[in-house]
Amino acid sequence: MESMNRTARPWRSDPITRLVTLAPFALALYIDLVARPFAGLGSDSQPEALGISPAGWLQLAVLTWAAVGAFIVWTTNSRVASAVAFVLFTPVAIFGLVLGPAVLLILQNLAGGTVRP
Repeated sequence: MESMNRTARPWRSDPITRLVTLAPFALALYIDLVARPFAGLGSDSQPEALGISPAGWLQLAVLTWAAVGAFIVWTTNSRVASAVAFVLFTPVAIFGLVLGPAVLLILQNLAGGTVRP
């Protein structure tokens, strides 16, 4: 009779999906360690707000976006919510980390600002 009282385990996303949601954080770490000049995080030519450059604010916003997506994927019990969060948050965060600094550099050049070497 004890075996009849089993409760169904809630659905969770598979480990590969969970691991891929951490890719933006690994990419941000790589950018900080290896490609810091590309990201503009150490640049003196950009204006600062509260002591943080625009590239730093952009990276903070993108990583917050990725954290929301990872949180949803890791904690939801719904396959649909997990899939939607995975598709909506992870690729956008990766593209934001890669293309964001380039867009900032383009905007800086269009505004007539100084160009970093």
